[in-house]
Amino acid sequence: MLPQFRRPARRHIVVFTSLAATAVLLAGCSRGTATSDSADAESFAEPVTITNCDRTATFDAPPQRIISMNDHVTETLIQMGVGDRIVGMGYGEQSDPLPETAGQFAAIPSLAKEYPTSEQVLDLEPDLIVGGMRSAFDEKNGFARDSLEASGIGTFLFSEYCGDGFPDIALLENDFAQLGSILARVEASALTERITSELDTVRDRLDVADVQPVRTFFYDSGDAAPLSVGGVGIGNLIGEYAGARTSRPKAPSLTSRPAGKWSASGSPRQS
Repeated sequence: MLPQFRRPARRHIVVFTSLAATAVLLAGCSRGTATSDSADAESFAEPVTITNCDRTATFDAPPQRIISMNDHVTETLIQMGVGDRIVGMGYGEQSDPLPETAGQFAAIPSLAKEYPTSEQVLDLEPDLIVGGMRSAFDEKNGFARDSLEASGIGTFLFSEYCGDGFPDIALLENDFAQLGSILARVEASALTERITSELDTVRDRLDVADVQPVRTFFYDSGDAAPLSVGGVGIGNLIGEYAGARTSRPKAPSLTSRPAGKWSASGSPRQS
């Protein structure tokens, strides 16, 4: 049987005075609120079924209480027009979100500097959790997708981390189309078109100028032994559109690995 995500019953909410509510918010204990309550959301005319990372799930209404586990996910959801549905976010202390998302980003409750605890998330009674990295659904931290979905909480993982990396832009187009369908937002399609159009424009300008690929090292972290995130991630894909050529062989998956030695000139060379 496919996971079926319906609007969850809401607990009784006690209304505090504004002073008491402020105190609770400052203490970080208040449940996030969304502009549109899930109880008021209209059901789909027909249930919407998606397959994400080989997991098939059906939604009978657009999720209204979303937890975003990564800052880039938060920015994407805001761009899709559902920032007012995000009741809490992980990695919420980013100081420089995209300008077009900055206002709403600052208004969303930050649950933790990195990932929130499962208790924090469950207390917010989400109906959808969206992760932008595989670690967002770490079973050791109480975020196994099977368990969450068994509890009636929908999950979505950006497909770059399903195992095959980011072979081409069609992966992003599919992710955004699926999110747009379950969130009932046409903005998802417009966002996809904007991104692909900008990438194509860059590639066309480079082709016209006959710019040759530049050998490029995609640095992730580390000093003595620099790490690179393979050759199959979104950064590598964008780099290829911009005329970069990865300086290491493409990896079969998104795994940080020692990237080889650095030459005296600072150019990367493989060990």
